Amino acid sequence: MRTTRSRQEFADRRSLRMSEYGRAFESTVEGYLQKLLDFGQIKSFTRHPPRSPEDYGGRDFTVSKEVGGVSVERSFGVTISIRSWNRGKRLHPAHPQFCFPIGTNKETINRRILGLFKGLNNSH
Repeated sequence: MRTTRSRQEFADRRSLRMSEYGRAFESTVEGYLQKLLDFGQIKSFTRHPPRSPEDYGGRDFTVSKEVGGVSVERSFGVTISIRSWNRGKRLHPAHPQFCFPIGTNKETINRRILGLFKGLNNSH
């Protein structure tokens, strides 16, 4: 039987591990954004540092795209955790929050990011 202390230690280790997975996933998304940039599908992007004001504001990334001759920016957060996703949507309603569980394919991630510009003039 686990003691309260060992349960807390287990929870702390899991939290740290999930945090590491999440940061690694942000690096993966950064790589996908670089490919979108290389292929001219976006104009630029910024990965906001962990614990920065942008990060605390629910913005892990800011992407810009040329739409109808005008540069348009969209910021968003990413997570691998449903719990964090739900919390992020509540805390940061002004910025889209995406949940991409481990194993989500690159095409889905790219489609969701590019979808931020959907409906704007010339956003294909």
